[in-house]
Amino acid sequence: MLTLMFKKNQNRGHDSGFTLIELLVTTGLTLILVGGALASYNSFNTRQGHIQSARNVMAAVERAKTRSAVGEKPASCTTLDGYRVRAAINTATYTVSIRCDGNSTDLEPQQFFLPSGYLFRTAFDVVFPPLPRNVSSVDQNVDIAKPTDTDVYRFVIRANGAIEDQGLVTP
Repeated sequence: MLTLMFKKNQNRGHDSGFTLIELLVTTGLTLILVGGALASYNSFNTRQGHIQSARNVMAAVERAKTRSAVGEKPASCTTLDGYRVRAAINTATYTVSIRCDGNSTDLEPQQFFLPSGYLFRTAFDVVFPPLPRNVSSVDQNVDIAKPTDTDVYRFVIRANGAIEDQGLVTP
């Protein structure tokens, strides 16, 4: 005859399970990990917002440069002087317009907006001429950021018209 022997519980008055301390430690560690994940996610979202904002502006600048290079102009324009892209400091808008016939008046200005909460930290004003020549006498930094951020997304419009993406920087 086969007899099965069971070990008797030595601590008969105690149920097996987790102690309050073990549960508190586990909960605390879980909250710390979740908090770290949320902070990383917020940082990632902010960085992606900077990148997307700057890339939209860079695309508009490249479009203006290309339109000028191919000589695209409105019917009312006899001689194309260039396409102008500009923004003021601490604003969320930038304008693309056309310069014609040696006139200082901008034709067909189009206004564009940065995403909500983003501003230009630096002003810039560039006219891309139809012929390959310098667009200004100095390089112009274009910084985009939220007012509370320390990092900015920067691209540079070189004096020769080249556009250089520098990414997130701390000014």
